[in-house]
Amino acid sequence: MKHLHILALALAFTQTSWAQTNQELVLDGGFEVYVAPQGGGGNNDEEGSAPSFDPYLKPQYWYFNSSLSRERTKTAHSGNFSIRVYPNGGSFIARDKDFNTHYIPVQSGAEYELTYWYQGTVTKPNILVYIDWYKGEKLVKKDERKAQKDLAKDFSNTWKKKTLTFKAPAGVESAALGFYIQSVYEDAEAGRYILIDDISMVKTKDGEVLHKPEPPANVRLRLSKERWNCRGML
Repeated sequence: MKHLHILALALAFTQTSWAQTNQELVLDGGFEVYVAPQGGGGNNDEEGSAPSFDPYLKPQYWYFNSSLSRERTKTAHSGNFSIRVYPNGGSFIARDKDFNTHYIPVQSGAEYELTYWYQGTVTKPNILVYIDWYKGEKLVKKDERKAQKDLAKDFSNTWKKKTLTFKAPAGVESAALGFYIQSVYEDAEAGRYILIDDISMVKTKDGEVLHKPEPPANVRLRLSKERWNCRGML
């Protein structure tokens, strides 16, 4: 019975990892949660209160490189806010409340769909997406999408959706998600910008289970011996 109990626990653990399919893995991909300034202060975002709206509050679940200019804006794809960034070069990375960047749980060999919505006034393709794959605290692989087809393009005042597919390398356990805004001199000099909203990452296909739980080899033998003893008592 002890071996059967261990087998049941192993199967339950495997099913838990499968349950992540199509579940959102990014915290606040819509840039709705912001860190209030120290000491309080007015931050009334009600309609009609534009003078008190602070565009420079920091998104709580995102880290922005100091070289990247960013602002909060009410021009959103959904919800109340989105983020405006400028093409002067820099990155922003998803994080959790404890400032961990590789907090996203992943399954070895699984496929993931990354989507985000964008619009803006820049004239060149931009927004480089990358995922850092980790096993424990060790970086296993940096997966950058640098190809032109993987960048956002045809910017306008209409929201567009970008979709990218990633496959987790073998043996990894977690991932860090980042976006790099490329420096484009002519766009930066002209004050052109990019709006980004509703970033999402979900698992779409399970990876291979490398070590499938197998029934203990001696379970059948024990049952056979118990059946033999019962026959001997008749």
